[in-house]
Amino acid sequence: MKVTIELDLSNDIFGEKSDSYIEELFNEMVEDTEGMEVSDISISERPEKKANPNKLTKETFNPDAFKYVDLGLPSGRLWATENAPDYYTHYEAVDIFGKFLPKAVAIAELVEECKWTWNSDKKGYDVVGPNGNSIFLPASGYRVSASGALTNVGSYGRYWSFASDSQANAYYLGFYSSDLYPLGNNGRAYGFAVRPCRELN
Repeated sequence: MKVTIELDLSNDIFGEKSDSYIEELFNEMVEDTEGMEVSDISISERPEKKANPNKLTKETFNPDAFKYVDLGLPSGRLWATENAPDYYTHYEAVDIFGKFLPKAVAIAELVEECKWTWNSDKKGYDVVGPNGNSIFLPASGYRVSASGALTNVGSYGRYWSFASDSQANAYYLGFYSSDLYPLGNNGRAYGFAVRPCRELN
């Protein structure tokens, strides 16, 4: 039996998908033709991926555009009051935010020195420092590496740290309403939130 493999990528939705997602989709179609004779393969042109105009780049990131709060931490470290817009792979986060991406020690201090209270109305954590000042960390979810799909918004937060343990994996701050993971480990290709912080030097 002869069959033709047709992969129509003309729909705008494919412009938002990662290359690995397209490759996996094509491989699945090939597997479905096992035992058949493939007479032709047709792949339509993929639309240009649409970039989020609000997502920061190395050129547009300005640390002074963020407001910072002194939480009274022993290090004197300041934390931004808001997340950077959109989501970033760890590769992007390190390249764009550099020294303003929290180090592992900064996340550990934030967890150990502050009081964390889940806010069920705003879906995230109120983080109160030793001096009574606070920041809010929303459960902003994350983007899956293969498809780029946004998931777990309102129930799970994942924030990149600067630290990585390999070429493929890096550490992050993660939380649910009932659990806190100061240094979780995940693939660097996932899209997580970024909350900048400012060191004393």
